[in-house]
Amino acid sequence: MKILFVVLLFLITCKPKDSDRFTEIQHKQIHLLELGEGSPTVVFVAGFGTDLTTFDAVQKQVSQFTRTLSYDRAGLGKSEQIDTERSLTSICNELHTLLQQEDIPAPYILVGHSYGGHMVRFFAHQYPQETAGLILVDATPEWQDEEIKKSLSDREIFQFDSVREIWKAGDPLWTPGQLEESKQFQASQEIMQHLKMPDDIPITVLTATNMPPSQFSFLRDATAAKVRLHKQWLKDAPQIKHIITNKSGHHIHADEPDLVAREIREMVEAGKKE
Repeated sequence: MKILFVVLLFLITCKPKDSDRFTEIQHKQIHLLELGEGSPTVVFVAGFGTDLTTFDAVQKQVSQFTRTLSYDRAGLGKSEQIDTERSLTSICNELHTLLQQEDIPAPYILVGHSYGGHMVRFFAHQYPQETAGLILVDATPEWQDEEIKKSLSDREIFQFDSVREIWKAGDPLWTPGQLEESKQFQASQEIMQHLKMPDDIPITVLTATNMPPSQFSFLRDATAAKVRLHKQWLKDAPQIKHIITNKSGHHIHADEPDLVAREIREMVEAGKKE
């Protein structure tokens, strides 16, 4: 009987983790999805207010050749809200804690979409020895507001700032998690303005130009401004591979998942050759 108990205990403790599961951070349940095997692990970080499902198509492809992780940030998707402010420091520390708790070892290739681009770049700044590369999917440039305003009249600048203030206050339809992230957006922009792009790791920047017309005339130059700013990143990090796609809107990973998966594979395979 004692031997049977030991065997059962061994089987229970060695049971594989569910790929779709929760982990606890600051006594809150955080939802994650782990697929595939291999190294480096590819970590997907969604844009403002979105959950891990935004990367479904790409993660399924990438998991065929390496280990992957996507997750819902606190207060988004299926994850519970954490009381700490949604600053870049808090968000990146929570991601690092998640990776440690789930025994997902470095190095990591981090894939960040839109506002998630700030997060993966900040993670690389906080944990440079653990970051093997970055894939920035139509990432938010830190100087985007200032660049857009260069071509605006005084009246249009006033309109632009007014809309920004409304956005910062939040949409009544947003979840509490989205509202908390929006409160920190401006502070995050300012932090990123003082951080240079890493020049010692592989970085791929994917820029979308097939954007729908904006309802606001003062955003007529927004796409061109984004392209200019993405190109300027090469001044700090000349190793950047920059791809401009005319086929995709802001969500390149949804419009062209094959493109994103291909670039991730290239970075994974290049890392293994070093």
